[in-house]
Amino acid sequence: MREALDDADDDFAALEQVADTEPSTMDIPPLSEPAETEPPMDDGTDTDPFADVRVRRAIPWKAIGITVAALLAVGLMAGGGVMLARHHGEETARRTLAQATADCRQAHDTAGRQRDALEQAVEKARRLTSATGKDQVTDQSTLDALDKLAGKAIPKLPSCPASDPDTGRVSTAGKEYKRRTQALRDAMDKVNRSILDKTVKDAKKLHDESAGKVADESTRTDLAKAMESRDADAIRKAMDKVNRSIKAKQDDDKAKEEEAQAQAAQQQARQSQQSVPSTGGQTTRRSGGSTYGGTTGRTYGGTTGRTTTPAPSAPSTPSTPTPQPAPSTPSKPSGTDGATVG
Repeated sequence: MREALDDADDDFAALEQVADTEPSTMDIPPLSEPAETEPPMDDGTDTDPFADVRVRRAIPWKAIGITVAALLAVGLMAGGGVMLARHHGEETARRTLAQATADCRQAHDTAGRQRDALEQAVEKARRLTSATGKDQVTDQSTLDALDKLAGKAIPKLPSCPASDPDTGRVSTAGKEYKRRTQALRDAMDKVNRSILDKTVKDAKKLHDESAGKVADESTRTDLAKAMESRDADAIRKAMDKVNRSIKAKQDDDKAKEEEAQAQAAQQQARQSQQSVPSTGGQTTRRSGGSTYGGTTGRTYGGTTGRTTTPAPSAPSTPSTPTPQPAPSTPSKPSGTDGATVG
């Protein structure tokens, strides 16, 4: 456009040079030579020899055409510029809307994944709270806080309308989903740590109270190692082994006690049989109040005069102790657990 304006200025300068106000004599035809005639007689009046000559001015058609062309070019360029600017604005608006729509859809996809993660975290939190009792944690407030977070409703995911895609609103919703998911995970970690602390505490109590009450001492050693590693699964397995070892020792001690009681009863029966007196094969006769025979003793008085030999008493049957279930956490020993005969 600037080059066209410069060309127009040059054309206007050329037009001014051509359209000069001074008369031009370029097109005046040459005068014919006068014939040799008699000189005109001077009648005393002045005459102009060029009075009948018509002077024509040159019309600059070329310059006018150039000027008109330049003006038309300027007008066309101005109109084209307006149309071009309008088209450019519309194209820019379309591109801006398309980019905003694409950005909103991308944010919508991201927020959708974040909402799915939040739903999964809520489900895990609810399972953990329902499966965990308050006696299984050292800090009950962690369980209450998790239950409160898991009970909150999940907001709906905003949409992306084609006429007005609001990327900021969708992104804000996605950030909220992400924040709540992280809060749930932190709360679940606190509950799990509290459960582990309670498990370690119970394991330490079992380890301390099971001293001398296990059939295999290596089970207590394994339990101590599991407590040091703070591995919940390993601790539970080691506690089960210790409890089984306690049960095995209790069963062994019970069997030994029953065997000892049986041996004591047999020994008492033998001692009773050895204390019975012998009659020597004599016949006893009753006469009056006296008793004669081969016995060394004699009975007097108002008795029937019968000599009796006491029969040995039958040994008493020892009572069988009621078996007790193996305790999950054995109680602390006090005194002796029972006499063991070796």
